[in-house]
Amino acid sequence: MSERKRSAVWLYFDAQNESTASCIVCNRAVKYSGNTTNLYKHMKNHAAENAELQKRREEERHPSFPGPDRPSTQRQKSLAEAFQSSSREYPADSPRAEEITRGLAGMIVKDLQPLSIVQDKGFQDFVKTLDPKYRIPSRKSLSEGKLPALYKDCSSKVRRALNEVDNVVLTTDMWTSRTTEGYLTVTSHIVNEHWQMQAFVLETCAFPGQHTADNICSQLTRIVEEWGIKGKIVAVVTDNGANMVAAVRKAGWAHYPCFAHTLNLVVKDSLKAVPNLVEIQKKTSAIVSFFHHSTTATSKLKEVQKQQKFPEQKLLQSVETRWNSLFYMWERLSEQKDAVTTVLCLLGKSSLCLTQEEWSEISLSLNALRPFEEVTREISAEKHISISKVIPLVSLLQRTLSGSEQEGSKLAAELLAQSHRRFRTIETFYGLAVSTYLDIRFKNMGFRDSSNVEPIKARLVTEMQSMSQTSAPPSTATSSATRSAISSAD
Repeated sequence: MSERKRSAVWLYFDAQNESTASCIVCNRAVKYSGNTTNLYKHMKNHAAENAELQKRREEERHPSFPGPDRPSTQRQKSLAEAFQSSSREYPADSPRAEEITRGLAGMIVKDLQPLSIVQDKGFQDFVKTLDPKYRIPSRKSLSEGKLPALYKDCSSKVRRALNEVDNVVLTTDMWTSRTTEGYLTVTSHIVNEHWQMQAFVLETCAFPGQHTADNICSQLTRIVEEWGIKGKIVAVVTDNGANMVAAVRKAGWAHYPCFAHTLNLVVKDSLKAVPNLVEIQKKTSAIVSFFHHSTTATSKLKEVQKQQKFPEQKLLQSVETRWNSLFYMWERLSEQKDAVTTVLCLLGKSSLCLTQEEWSEISLSLNALRPFEEVTREISAEKHISISKVIPLVSLLQRTLSGSEQEGSKLAAELLAQSHRRFRTIETFYGLAVSTYLDIRFKNMGFRDSSNVEPIKARLVTEMQSMSQTSAPPSTATSSATRSAISSAD
């Protein structure tokens, strides 16, 4: 311990225990076995810091005394300060530098940051403030080294998770970028040994060719083969596009139509079927666009909202691909009806104002659409099993649309007709029906047509008997027990 107190080398190391010290410069652990020889050898890797150390050792051997031109009250530069001023950047293989770079790569991936962020002056200054000794890697270093390594590590974890399960469900979708380039994204869904749902995006691949069923099937097959899960696919969920449905069936997998997408089609087709609502959509979109493109109108709206004690909320614009964005646009306009009308009149834009009949039509439409908005939110929760809810939710929607509170609404009548058309076979779709029947919350109460329950029970009994026969010799007692178990579920 006396050596540690005497030696200046300890200004560059922190003792971890009686035989190991950590270098302040590079964070490496160095064994010193009771003496400082190894520590001095390690310091040779840090030439600038070592030079300062040697200077300090000389000063310790030949201490200087204050002279007439160097008063004793003058503050002399400490070795710690000299170390800070002369410290170099972390070596490329420094554990600390590696740790920061991994964090940087992780941030880029998680937040979808562009690689060019490492060239931004503000970001560089920020990193220097956090740690002056860290050198930000180049775009090339990240794209050719760190990010591929991060992907390899992540994909290995995903492969292990997929290898540990017997059943995998896929969701897949074709989409187009803003530059009109086609892509296919495939996501896997599993329930792990801890009964936790997990989802992994397996690939997003460019799709420059025609979006035919054959081409889509070829890509899907390639992806599942590369991940080693071809024999584990129990279902694939896609939108209702004929090419997607045909591609899945061509691959030999069970196809499930996306419930949220089907709801979207029901609402969009219903809105198009009511002529005056088409016109109202155009007028309300024009109102929102006016406020979004006019700073004067936006400022005036805030002023009127304060005066009339309305919530200071911005107007929302609808998006063609999502029906619920129209719902939110109409809902916000209805909440801000008086403030919006006042501003339009004050700015000489009364031609944009809606009539009282149009406001009434929006109110009726919101009443008809609200159950669909609630169901869409309910069904979109990725962390919860939703398949067993589909049949009960459709039944609830149809009952609501048939209720007396929807009388007089053309949209409600159209929504009911479209839902019957789109969901006419839903209770005979075995995968959906058996999920509902086996869900203790619903059982057979989730079905509007009770006659659809018996075929489900019969098939379920057959499957359970088949399962029991693979694990034990068949017997009359086993068959009776199976039927008894199913009957008790009613």
